[in-house]
Amino acid sequence: MRSKRAVPTVVIDTNVLYAADDLNDSLCQKASLEQIESVKMGKERIALDKQGYILEEYTRFAKTLDNTSVRKQFVNWLRAYSHTKCLQVDPQPTDNSGVNFSWFPSDPALADFDQDDRKFVATSLAAQKETGATCTDSERFGFRLVRLSRRSTTE
Repeated sequence: MRSKRAVPTVVIDTNVLYAADDLNDSLCQKASLEQIESVKMGKERIALDKQGYILEEYTRFAKTLDNTSVRKQFVNWLRAYSHTKCLQVDPQPTDNSGVNFSWFPSDPALADFDQDDRKFVATSLAAQKETGATCTDSERFGFRLVRLSRRSTTE
């Protein structure tokens, strides 16, 4: 009898979806497309917040796109499979703003952290709890927060 291997879990920042449609940056686009395909093919599982903040953001930034957009296709896939192929977790919002979560660290150094990105951090920490991962053993449990950052060549 074969044992089932745990599927790695990821939280994908919205900028990864933007990069998938970016024809001007082939390296970022390739990495983004590979990440999206990995989720769609079941090699990884995406974690979403039960409240729908992440999916709502994805949808909001894809609704004016045509159906050839990778971003829109992925949003449509998520909407169809969000309850069957995704890990739904509770980042424990403390209000209805979509920016304040019990799972977001209360470290004073993070006071100026981008409010729109707090849902991704809180969801990733809630997913770590759900999957049994911790920061020190996240690779063993297969958990990642996927973000892309672009550095200026003048830095």
